[in-house]
Amino acid sequence: MSPRAKALRTRPGPKEPALRHARVCYDHLAGDLGVALFDAFLKNKWIIPGPEKTFTLTKLGRVKVQTFGVDLEDLENGARPVCRACLDWSVRRHHIAGALGAAILDEVFERGWVTQKRGSRVLEFTRVGEAGLRRVFAFAETLPTS
Repeated sequence: MSPRAKALRTRPGPKEPALRHARVCYDHLAGDLGVALFDAFLKNKWIIPGPEKTFTLTKLGRVKVQTFGVDLEDLENGARPVCRACLDWSVRRHHIAGALGAAILDEVFERGWVTQKRGSRVLEFTRVGEAGLRRVFAFAETLPTS
């Protein structure tokens, strides 16, 4: 009988670095940048947990997203939840979904900070765009490991 081999720890999600970095998940930002954005919202207390994977924008959060260009009145009058957590399959942590996630990604496109790679879910941020997203939402270059 041979000795039992140890299980190898594998990294979840896509192997393609660009797909891991930033991609579209339905209509919102996912990948490392999406997870970092969600973490920044929590760290800065812009959102607080609600029921069933929903989150509520705090007063600070409302100011932050309105200053960025998101029309909260439209989001709050819509049929879908304003802010939900969506499990990111590349890192097994959450990113922002719901109407807020879609509105943030729409604004990022509107500013010309990102384009979507043709025939792919990959989002290609300009250097200025990625720096702008990180600056506006106060998150670092690298993701903390968990």
